[in-house]
Amino acid sequence: MKGAGRYFTVAFFLLFLTRTALLSADEQLYPTLISVRYEEGAMLVTFEPAENKSLRYRIYRATSQISSETDLIDADFVAEITAEEIPYTDYPAADGQYTYAVTIVSMGVEQLSFVPFQNFTLNLVDYSPYPSPVEKIEVRQTGSERVLVYFEPVNPEYSYNLYVTTESLTDLSEKNPTATLKGKDTFHVTVEAATSYRFVVTTINRLGVENRNIIKGKNTNAEPILVKRREEKKTQPRRTVREKTNKELIERNLRDNFLNGRYRKALGVFSSLLRDRVLTDSEKALTHLYIGQCYYYLEKKSTALKYFILAKDEEEYRPLSEAWIERCLSEME
Repeated sequence: MKGAGRYFTVAFFLLFLTRTALLSADEQLYPTLISVRYEEGAMLVTFEPAENKSLRYRIYRATSQISSETDLIDADFVAEITAEEIPYTDYPAADGQYTYAVTIVSMGVEQLSFVPFQNFTLNLVDYSPYPSPVEKIEVRQTGSERVLVYFEPVNPEYSYNLYVTTESLTDLSEKNPTATLKGKDTFHVTVEAATSYRFVVTTINRLGVENRNIIKGKNTNAEPILVKRREEKKTQPRRTVREKTNKELIERNLRDNFLNGRYRKALGVFSSLLRDRVLTDSEKALTHLYIGQCYYYLEKKSTALKYFILAKDEEEYRPLSEAWIERCLSEME
């Protein structure tokens, strides 16, 4: 009986060891509860490791889901870590959306098991690298209280904050931006004259992460910039030009054109006076008289006769008009 009992005890012990080994192997197939989140320009990968502390874990990244051994061919191997290195911080090189998978390595052998939400993610996680700072800014004063702040954009997808202060800056944590730009490279800033300023331009990536580091001589001016007071240029008062009277315009046309035999040009000026100016009855009659004379000297006596008749209505020019009418009629016979 003692031999039989000894046999039973050994058999039970071997069965226990075999079962324990199998359970341990099952537990080591994959980690659980994988989680990936974007945080301040990095991907934070976390998961629950197996109980066996000697195991290692391989992390993979791809732009599409990793759910089989075949998917690992196109995936990027990120790192091999221990449980003490969880959570793992990953820094992909480019903007994009990524999925992750984690496998177990036991005694140098990788366990390629894939279970959704346990050791691989189903949803893409949006990522944008921590933004690089601008390399140089240029400040130019354009008025007594205006300056332009130029910078060279780092990335067309980025936004840019401008901080303006009169004090020395080493930290932006308690500061609010003066202005924000996207798609432009120049800030227009209102400032006070005779005051020294520091200007800082920070970068903000596509997902809203801001690089608030201050780099003297790069994204901020190396020394404070004094905004100078500029004297406003005094504009000379414009001289008021006195408008010429109708009499002056008539006399000028007589002097420049009519008396020099330029009858067509004189006729045009007299006609414009009748059309564009408000003339007295006396001025109208005088203008009609000179228009009649222009037509007379242009050998258009019948037309000239009409204007002499119009001029006759004004008593002042009636004798002269009648003389011109008689002259035209005698020459037209």
